[in-house]
Amino acid sequence: MARRAGGKWTDTNLDAGLITVAEQLVVEGWEVYEDDPKTDAGARTITLDSDTVQAIKRHRAQQDKDRKEWENA
Repeated sequence: MARRAGGKWTDTNLDAGLITVAEQLVVEGWEVYEDDPKTDAGARTITLDSDTVQAIKRHRAQQDKDRKEWENA
């Protein structure tokens, strides 16, 4: 099973410049799984500056282009 190292697009609102931290990756032995953050402070919404929003938008556009190009590869 493939694992991601970043947040989900569904937790990202680039129009508002916000990312919500809703999950964390936990390593237990050789297993990696998703879980809720350990504390309430860990689950939060982070405000992004405009340069970061633009960088993420460029990254997402490249991801979309790659998906179309690679299809089911």
